[in-house]
Amino acid sequence: MWGGINVFPGTCSDDLVRAFHDFTISPTPDPHAHVIASVVWSAATGMEASVVGAYHTDSQTLTAPPSVSPLTSLEPSYQSTLRKATLLELTEEQSAFTADAARQLFFTTTIKADLELLLKVIEFSRVALKTVQDAEGLSWTVIIQPMTTQLLKKSEEAGENSLGLSSGDGPLVNVLVNPTWGAASDDDRIVAASMEVITKTDEEAAKMGKAAKYRFMNYGHKTQDIFQGVGEERLAKMREVSRKYDPKRFFQTNFVGGFKIGS
Repeated sequence: MWGGINVFPGTCSDDLVRAFHDFTISPTPDPHAHVIASVVWSAATGMEASVVGAYHTDSQTLTAPPSVSPLTSLEPSYQSTLRKATLLELTEEQSAFTADAARQLFFTTTIKADLELLLKVIEFSRVALKTVQDAEGLSWTVIIQPMTTQLLKKSEEAGENSLGLSSGDGPLVNVLVNPTWGAASDDDRIVAASMEVITKTDEEAAKMGKAAKYRFMNYGHKTQDIFQGVGEERLAKMREVSRKYDPKRFFQTNFVGGFKIGS
C-alpha cells in the first residue's frame, strides 16, 4: 500500500476539512483511496494541529495520488510519513497515537456530508475544549472519516447491511470525539465536554436536515444508543438470530463490554 500521516499546523484545520469534504462528495471517487482527518489539541504543545492519514491500495509511485493530494499538500507541513508500506506497518503507525494505560474514551455520531456542518463540528469541539484544556495530560481529538456513496454501494453488493446502512444514505461522515487524559479526577468533566460536542452536532445536523441514524458501534460511548439507527424490524431480526444460535444467552450475559441487543 501507499500511505502515511501528514501533520499540519492548526491554521490548516479549516482547509483540511474543506479538502476532506471534497473527497467525500466526489462524483467520481477513487475506489482505492481512503482518508482520516483529525483536528488535535495537545497539552504537551498547547496548540492545535491538523492531521490526515491518507491511504491508497493501488498507487505505483511515491507521490500522492490525485484523489488525496489536496489533503496531503497543505502548507506548511510539520511532518509527513507518506511512503509505500505494508498494511501492518500503516496500522502500527496509527496505533501509536494511543498510549497504553492512558485514560481514553470514544464518543460518536454520524452526519451527512456537508461542509458548513463539518466546520461547525470543529467549532463545537473548540468551545468544549476550553472547559477541560487544563486537564492533566489532555489530548483532545476530533476525527472525521468518510463513508462515500461508492463505499456504501460496494457494501450493498456484498449483501444487505444488518445495521441499516444503504447507498441512498450517503455520502456520510463518521464523527469521533477521542480524548485521552491522565487523572481520574477529570473523568466526569471530560465525558460531559465530549458529549456536548456530540449533542450539539446532532442538534445542528437535525436543524440543517443533515442528520443520519447510523452510529459506528466501535466508537460508541456506553451512554449512547448505538442501535437507534438500526430500526425495530432489523433489531427484532438480530434478536431472533441471537435466540436461535445463542439460546442460553452466553454472549449477552458473559461477555464484558460491547453493546448488547438484549433478549
